[in-house]
This record gives sequence, structure tokens and C-alpha cells, in this order.
Amino acid sequence: MRLLAAFLAPLLLWPQDKPAPDFANVSYGPHERNVIDFWKGAGDRPAPLVIFIHGGGFVGGDKTGIDPVLLRLIREQGWNAASINYRYSTIAPYPGPMRDSARALQFLRSKARDWNIDTANIFLTGVSAGAATSLWIGFRDEMAEPQSPDPVARQSTRITAAALRGAQTFLDPREVRELISPVAANHPALPTLFGKKTHDEVWNSPELDWSFRDASPLNWLTRDDPPVLLLYNEGPEPVPANARPGAGIHHIRFGYRLKTHMDKLGIECVVRHAKELGADPVPKFHEETIAFFKKHIRSSPGGNLVSPEVHPDRRVTFRMHAPNAKSVGFAADWMPAGTQQAMTRGGNGVWELTLGPLDPNVYIYTFNVDGATVADPVNPRIKLRSRTSASMVEVHAASPQPWDIRDVPHGKVDIQWQKSKALGDTRWIWIYTPPGYDRQRDKSYPVLYLFHGSNDIAGGWVLAGHANFIADNLIADGKARPMIIVMPYGHAVPFGSPREVQAKNVEKYESYMMQDVIPFIESSYRVVKNRDHRAIAGLSMGGGQSLHIGFGHIPVFSSIAAFSSAAPQDFETRFASVLSNAADTNRSLRNVWIGCGKQDFALKRNQELAALLTSRGIRHQYVETEGAHT
Repeated sequence: MRLLAAFLAPLLLWPQDKPAPDFANVSYGPHERNVIDFWKGAGDRPAPLVIFIHGGGFVGGDKTGIDPVLLRLIREQGWNAASINYRYSTIAPYPGPMRDSARALQFLRSKARDWNIDTANIFLTGVSAGAATSLWIGFRDEMAEPQSPDPVARQSTRITAAALRGAQTFLDPREVRELISPVAANHPALPTLFGKKTHDEVWNSPELDWSFRDASPLNWLTRDDPPVLLLYNEGPEPVPANARPGAGIHHIRFGYRLKTHMDKLGIECVVRHAKELGADPVPKFHEETIAFFKKHIRSSPGGNLVSPEVHPDRRVTFRMHAPNAKSVGFAADWMPAGTQQAMTRGGNGVWELTLGPLDPNVYIYTFNVDGATVADPVNPRIKLRSRTSASMVEVHAASPQPWDIRDVPHGKVDIQWQKSKALGDTRWIWIYTPPGYDRQRDKSYPVLYLFHGSNDIAGGWVLAGHANFIADNLIADGKARPMIIVMPYGHAVPFGSPREVQAKNVEKYESYMMQDVIPFIESSYRVVKNRDHRAIAGLSMGGGQSLHIGFGHIPVFSSIAAFSSAAPQDFETRFASVLSNAADTNRSLRNVWIGCGKQDFALKRNQELAALLTSRGIRHQYVETEGAHT
């Protein structure tokens, strides 16, 4: 009876009943084990999230293993909690369980708005295999794919801190054997994790070398990684040689080795042994876990702020950390020029604005902080311009768009520098060559000269317009012939020059194109050197340039396109001979294409140009689409 009482006493103090999750078995992936349980925090404001990753040697365990004590402590803070399942290594060997867990984190982050998750404060906790997985995620370089059409894959995998029990800080069996013990290296989970059945196969498979190193969290540790709290039930004593296979797999030396490296980088790493916490260490460790997480909560989310955040319904939330600002405004290229929308100040000095749903596209935006226009400081997608810079956000459609990165053969983009005889300076040219260009050296290609808009740079068509991916996709789909695309810098006079200087830009650019760019391309690249294989096109200012140069050099170009163009105001008089000889012009020009957005400030100008061409019998195609000057 005394023995039974001794056994039951701690259990009677242990709250075994867990509250039912608010959302149970929510799918985050295609497999039946890709599911999450989620408990909502208290209140209506975003709250931190603690994610539990279960143990079980990557071959067992379940999300129901989240400790009731830990769950109660999390909920007492008003925080959110989640517990996840992942595919066992018997189903998906390395990196399957880790990738699944990272995907679960991304999925939860994608639910931030709906489930009130403070994305600046996401913590991981776990046991054994789940602890190793937590470190793998925490130390791994950012795994988000910002340009993915999958909204979950675009979410960050970075975390705030981790508190873990029995964590393996390295999973290379060779290191485990050397630094822990040969007995620990014989743990039955290791062969299965790496897709093998026996330890002999593991030791005799040199092709696993990369996987061993890649799987070890310690190999990914860098100075910007999160702080860690670790608990081990196996002490520093050597593992007996006659111990059961796998003994030592939760040895405290795993933690000591990690702490040595983290101390050198100045990152907090606390390693505790169960004996330090008394007779009932786990509940006390859970209390330390909450205290550790509270210590590392980011009261100012500027360092881990998410902006922009594209939601699955194509709404976009923009955030700016400006605690001392009196006003923050927002402007974007789909809005009327010169207008902005006020952002709302929230907690911790974060200003926020949610817009949309937006049509699938790549958009350019800026913030205005107390009168100063700035790019989004936490968004790495910068729109470089001739003067000042802005930020970009891509809103994906449910189905692939022409500008998306698809799994097709990709071309290459060169950046060439050329001393201009016409302008006297050295300028860059961005040049797209199609897939196979470097291999098929006996083949020549048609060429498109593609011009950017005002205040842009030569690389704008690639960095923002994805012209290279559009070409890749059209070529792969058989909708376009493989071609070379040449993208020069369109400001022949300095951007922002006085009006009388700017008035000379088109004329000077025309000289630059005809004297420098075209001869350079035709001497450096395998292009077909005749008018039937040359086209010219541009956006906005570049559209005006393409019309001016194209119609001014019909013997050189056979196709002309202008997108939302700054059509020449003197087109009718400048090109009177072209307009008065419609039959000759139509024989010479295979394509004239003019397009503009219905909400574009340049719409009337383009409508008038199209009407003029129609009245003079010049064959062309005119297209109006929804949208502004984009």
C-alpha cells in the first residue's frame, strides 16, 4: 500500500484533464499526420504562441503528448498554444519530420490574423525528437519562400526562443559515438531517421554524409539565432559500455556542447539537469519555460515585425514600427498619384493597415512617417529606383500567373557595363538570354528591346516586372519563341533634372540606343541582325520612348509595343509621313500594340493615340485592362 501511495501521490497532484482544443486536427499538409491542435489565448489582441513538438524517436508519439501542466501555464498567461503531428521517419525519412514541423509553424503564422497570434513572439517547446526538431527549425536559415504561390510557404520560420527537454543538438551518428558514447550512437531511431534499416547500413553509406551534417542543428547555429533553455535527465557521467542500446541519447553533454558554441556567439543558452529541480523536475521546468519565454518576449516587435503579410484571401497587412511618430501614411502604385491612406497605431508603437483583397500582381508601396517617405524597413524586397527606393509586395493568385516562378527551364540574366559614345558615361544593360542559349552556340535569336518607366532602373523589368520569368513561362508553354531581351537604362539625362533638360531625354536616349546599345548587342550576342527579328517595347516613359524610336526607325524594327505609355504629344506632326502612308507602314510593321489601364492617368492620352492610328488606317491593337499606372 505504501508503494502504491508513493506512486499515486504525484499523479494526484498532476492535472490530467486537458481542455479540448479550440481547433482540433486542423490540416496543414496533405498527409493524415499533418495536423494541428490549437488552443486560443485570452482576449482579442494578438498573443504569443507556444508550439509543442512531440518526441518518440521520429517513429512514435503524438500531439496529444503535450503536458497538461505546460498547457495550463501557457493558458494562464493568456497565450496561444498548439501541438503538432508530423510524418514519422518510417513514412518520410530525413528531412521529412523536420520539414513537416517547419510547415506547421508556417501554417500557424499564416493564421495570425484569424487566430490572434502575435507573430513577433512564437516559441517552440518539445521533447527528445521534438526538441531536436525545434532546434533544427530555430537555427536553420529562414525557410520562407517569398515568391511562392503558396501563401503558407511564404511565411517565416524564425522563432523567438525555445525551451526543450532531452534535445539532441547534433544527429550525426559519428559525432554521437565520439562525443556521447558508442551506445548512444546505436539508438534504434537513427537508422530509420536516415532511411536505413540497420546501423551497419548507416555506418557504410557515405552518401549519407550530407544528411548527417544537414540534420544536426548545431551546424546551422549563427549569431542571429534564438536563445535556448534545455533540460536533461541524464547527467554528465559517462554512459556505461553495457548500457541498453541508445542509452545516452538524452545526455547532458548534448546541451553542454551547444552552450559552448552559443556562449561564443553571445546567445543565451541555459542547461539544466533534472536533479537541480528536485524530486519533481518536469512541472518546475515548465514553470522555468514560461519564465524564460516571458523574459524573451519582444515588447517592441520591430526586430521581428511581419510586413507585408499577405493573407490567403489576398488581403495584405502592412506594418510600420514607429513608436514616436505622430502620423504614418501609406501610398501604393494602385492608388491615385499623390494620395495616401492613414495607418492606425496599435500596441508597442506599431502602425498597421489592412487592404484588399488585391488582384494578383506585384505592387510598389511606401510609408510616410511624419512627412518623410520611406521604404518598408522590414521588407527585403526593395524596389530600386533612380531616386529614392520603395518596397514591393507580391499577391499570388490561386492558379499560376505568367510572372510566377514555375518549374520550367530558366534563362539567364546578364548585367553588362558599356561606355556610351553618345552620352559619355558608363551605363549598365540587363540582358536576358533564353534557356539553352549557352549550349546551342550555332543558333541565333530574335531580340526585344524593353524600356522601363520614369525613375526606374535598367533592372526594374527583372527585379519588379519578372520579365525573365514571363519569358521562361511563355517559351515553356510554346506561346513565345526563345528570344533575347535587352533592358537598357532609360534616363539619358539625370532623373530629376530641370524641365528644359528633361525635354532632351528622349532624343538623347534615341542616340544612345542607335549608336551604342544595338551595335553592342549585335556584336556581343547571337541575335538575328535584321528588322524582322527586332522588336521594341516599353512602359510609361519607356512606352513613349518605344513609340518615338520605333516609328522613327521603321527600317530597324518590325514590332512596336507601348504599355501605359507617355505617348509623344507631337506624334501626329512628328510622324506625319508614317501616318500619311498607311499602306507602306502596315507592310513594314508586323505588330503595333498599345495597352493602358482603365484607371490609369495616361488613359486619355493612349486613347487619343489609338484613335489617331485608326483614323489614318494604321493597323494596330489597342487593349484596355483594369488597373492604374502599373
